[in-house]
Amino acid sequence: MDESDIRIHLSRQTAKRVGLIDILQLSAPETEIDKRLNSLIASGNEIVLFDVLDDRQLPVIGRAMWVHASRESPLFVAGSSGVEYALTAYWHASGLVAARPVFPGAGGVDQIAAVSGSCAPVTDRQLAWGLERGFSEVPLDRARLFLETEAGIEIRSAIRRALEQMAKGRSVIIHTARGPQDPHIPATRGILEGQGQGSGASKFHSGKTIGGALGKILGAILEQARVRRAVVAGGDTCGFVARELGIEALEMIGPIAPGGPPCRVYARHSSIKGREIVFKGGQVGKVDVLDNVLRGVP
Repeated sequence: MDESDIRIHLSRQTAKRVGLIDILQLSAPETEIDKRLNSLIASGNEIVLFDVLDDRQLPVIGRAMWVHASRESPLFVAGSSGVEYALTAYWHASGLVAARPVFPGAGGVDQIAAVSGSCAPVTDRQLAWGLERGFSEVPLDRARLFLETEAGIEIRSAIRRALEQMAKGRSVIIHTARGPQDPHIPATRGILEGQGQGSGASKFHSGKTIGGALGKILGAILEQARVRRAVVAGGDTCGFVARELGIEALEMIGPIAPGGPPCRVYARHSSIKGREIVFKGGQVGKVDVLDNVLRGVP
């Protein structure tokens, strides 16, 4: 990211014209904001961006999107969780929805199993925090996961080591990397290049292989250790683990970390059904997120 003006940044990725409603324009009366939005669209802007500085702009942006959607349907909206924050802020302010729901606490558990395929520094700090406070570490040699003769051996070894630690009553962290400087990363890249994987295909193949392996490991732990709650770290990893586990639906239980709530699992396999899983992106959560998941408190 080398450009703070999102219009310029996006212009490198799309030929669509991009307009903007900035912070100063958002402080104008509602009628002026509506005129600005309609003017941008009428002048041929196919994408309209909203700047946001703090929570005060959220209901303003939410109203603009909601009013426009009621006139122009369907309306395609792309963005971070700020989109939902903006819409719900307006819905609450206008009385369209009742007060915020109060979720019961998730409650604490004796131990958790965490699997991580993330290379993010945020996740690395979270893993370090857990290890310093008694979690057991089960590191994987990620390069071996890409070798047909070695992958099964590495997966079975990780399952055995994790179950041994959980039998002692300890929570475990099974991971394939400790941050972006982990020495296993270049070794993996070398293997993929040797297998003829280009950069795009390499990223997908890497995520699928690592996520699939971690899914197999977590599935065995959930079945054999009967642990109630688990954590999966890494955006791509989450999707591949969920697929490997055969998860069909998730139901939020309550808040713990923004973007990473504990969810009840719906799946056909009896060893997975009813368990609780936190899926979190590599850059999501504070340093003590594993403790929050263990204790079941925000």
